[in-house]
Amino acid sequence: MPTGLDFTEVIVALIGALTAVLTAFVIPLIRGKLTDQQQQRLEGLIRVGVYAAEQLHADFSGFGQAKKEYVLHFLLEKGVITSVDKVSAMIDALIESIVYEINGGL
Repeated sequence: MPTGLDFTEVIVALIGALTAVLTAFVIPLIRGKLTDQQQQRLEGLIRVGVYAAEQLHADFSGFGQAKKEYVLHFLLEKGVITSVDKVSAMIDALIESIVYEINGGL
């Protein structure tokens, strides 16, 4: 029996809110633990990976996990992370923040 609720909009709103919280609280925490140069390099590499994933998978809306896997493998190649399976909350938050930003969130 249809309820008339569109859960897609609710999920999108929740993801937006979660990303905003990550951006507001986790990113400043990260910035406190890295030097300015380290932070700029990390954000730059993640930004390159995210943009590349968006370009390579531009026709595949909804393939967020595939895009994220691409970014993680890119970071693994660059020596930023040591395992795709063990990504820190810091790296995950930066990826989500940059995706949110390039998708018009900021």
